[in-house]
Amino acid sequence: MKPLSRATKPLSLRTLFPAAGLSGSRDIQVNSCCHQAEDCQPGDLYVAVVDEDGDGHDTIPLAIQRGASAVMLERRVLTTVPTCLVEDTREALGVICHQLAGNPSESLFLAGVSGTSGKTATSQLLHSIWSQGTDPAGLMTNASYHDGQQRFESWHSLSGPAELAHSLSQMVQHGCQRAAVELSSQDLAFRHSAGLQLDAAILTRIRSEAGNLHGSQVNYVRAKRRLLSALTPDGVAIINMDDRCSCNILATLDRPSLTYSLYGDADVRATVLERQPSEQTFLLHAGNDTAVVHTRVVGDTHLSHCLAAAATSLVAGLPLAEIASGLSALVDIPGHLQRVECGQPFSVFVDSTNHPDTLSMRLNELGRLTSGRLICVYGPPRQAPPEQRARLGRVVERSSAVGIITSNNTGDNSQLEIAHDVLDGYQQASRGHIIPDRQDAICWALDQARSGDTVLLSGKGHRSFQVTSEAIEDFDDHLVASQWLYRRAGQQLYPDVKRASLFVPHDVN
Repeated sequence: MKPLSRATKPLSLRTLFPAAGLSGSRDIQVNSCCHQAEDCQPGDLYVAVVDEDGDGHDTIPLAIQRGASAVMLERRVLTTVPTCLVEDTREALGVICHQLAGNPSESLFLAGVSGTSGKTATSQLLHSIWSQGTDPAGLMTNASYHDGQQRFESWHSLSGPAELAHSLSQMVQHGCQRAAVELSSQDLAFRHSAGLQLDAAILTRIRSEAGNLHGSQVNYVRAKRRLLSALTPDGVAIINMDDRCSCNILATLDRPSLTYSLYGDADVRATVLERQPSEQTFLLHAGNDTAVVHTRVVGDTHLSHCLAAAATSLVAGLPLAEIASGLSALVDIPGHLQRVECGQPFSVFVDSTNHPDTLSMRLNELGRLTSGRLICVYGPPRQAPPEQRARLGRVVERSSAVGIITSNNTGDNSQLEIAHDVLDGYQQASRGHIIPDRQDAICWALDQARSGDTVLLSGKGHRSFQVTSEAIEDFDDHLVASQWLYRRAGQQLYPDVKRASLFVPHDVN
């Protein structure tokens, strides 16, 4: 991290951290800070962060050599400059970064969105609602970033509190009154979100996703709870009553909350009026008020995200009619059951999910809208463990008529080894079609589709790249499908897939 722009008025660490232990000075005045020793510049406060990249205490001498005027640390180290001892330097770094940036959270209605899934979609819906008025709105997700003036593509989680504080400061400068920020469990666990002051904290849904990062489900839930600790004293928690783990959190919550549910009693609810493969209409209920929402994004999952965004917007003081208008205005959400519409007599959707639980939800939602067959093109990413790969196979075999296993950022991993791990989840391995080349797989699936069928291209969504053992290549599921469908409409059919790239395995252990 490069040092932040210097503050117009120095910060007093004695004032910011009254419980901290200062050595070498009665107070430390801070104009800029840095937590990577090699980036330190003269006059910086060096924050010795202990994180996944290492222990910043080990590089204190380098930071001082490069000009650090003071050091913030978690344990005593002999230095030639004043020090400030705190309990958690990652938390302290966030506070300092936001203060140096002018504490932009105080000038925004700021909503933090977290959960196992639905973070990006809910954030996009909030931005759509809040953009209906005259004031611009800010947005930060792993799919896009909007600073109130321009929209940028982004494929990464927050890189740190300095970047987050700077981005929020830009939104304030561009006149934003509200902003939505997607916060992954990694952002929360590694304190990238430290220093935020949230007016609303949204938990979409929490499922088993401990993995290597969190070590256990308990740690994973603990990371999600950290979102609620970022709420201001008047901040409101937005809780999904259809999610058991979120309900458990609500039972122990000691702050204001607003609930939403598709299936039970809650503050914000929905009644479906009409559903088609390309759109759905529902009544949005909030207390005694009701509004009609017509959306081109299908599925119960999308309705749940709409309810979360609606509940948050009510907290922000918007009328229900304006909220309904904003929900209806969003044409699609890239990578979230995003339709590919080229005049074909069957439905095609692009979705980012590659987790068994969420893929099962998508297939079930699409199955209820499909009169013909459900065809699924999918493939686990290289980091997915073998047992998760097998679960993906089990889900697709159970919930679709045709499943095509293909590549999805395999990197240096063997695609055939990944495919065989997927087949371990099948009861009848012969039902699993393997087409390693992703473009071939998509085009073959589209060639099989007939009137009334639905094709789901799962795993990439908005991510327009493919990681191979040799390079990172441009690859966009939506673009590949669109081009093939247009060629088909013009009778310029995609060439038959080479038989060598397609086989139906038998007798797989």
